[in-house]
Amino acid sequence: MNVPTHFLAKKLATAVIIASMFAATTVRATYIDLTDYVQVRFDDTAPLLSVNNAFLTSTAFVQYRVEDVVSFDWFFDAHEGWPAQDYAWFYRPDFGYVTLANIHSVGGWGDSGWQTYNFGFRYSGMIQFGVRNFPVGESDEIDSTLSIKNVKVPEPGTLALLGIGLLGMALSRRRKKV
Repeated sequence: MNVPTHFLAKKLATAVIIASMFAATTVRATYIDLTDYVQVRFDDTAPLLSVNNAFLTSTAFVQYRVEDVVSFDWFFDAHEGWPAQDYAWFYRPDFGYVTLANIHSVGGWGDSGWQTYNFGFRYSGMIQFGVRNFPVGESDEIDSTLSIKNVKVPEPGTLALLGIGLLGMALSRRRKKV
C-alpha cells in the first residue's frame, strides 16, 4: 500500500508539534534563591534559609521580591493539638493572605505532606511566607513549622518550545483551509 507523501508530511508535522508542546510542559523550571530575602521577622527562632529551602518555626515570616514565579512547594507540620490555633500562610499584596494549612486541617500533631501551590500565571512582586504559633499553657514546648522549597520560575526555553508548538499548530490549520 502506497501512502501519499503529503499525508506522511502532515503526520510528521503533527507529531513534531505534539512533541514540542509536551516538552514545553515537562522542562524543569529554575528556582529563586531563598537566601535572597527582603525582610525577615521572628519571635524566638530565626528562619533557616538555604538556596532552595526556607524553614520557619515559632512565629515568623520571610518576605521576597520575585519575578515570574509560577508555583512553590510547602509543608506544614503541626507540633500541637487542639485547642492550639497554629497556622501557615503566604501573602501577596494584590490577593491578600492565604492560609495554607492549620491544626484543624491537618489534625493535632499532624502534617500536610508536601503540597504545591500554583499561581495559574507568572507572578511578579512581593510575597511573604509565614507561620503563626499560639502558646497554649505550658504544653506549648514545640512550635509548628512551615517549610518552603522549589519556588519555580519557568526557563525561557520552556516558553519558546510552547510558542513553537502553538505556531506549528496555527500553520497546520492554515494549510488545511487553503
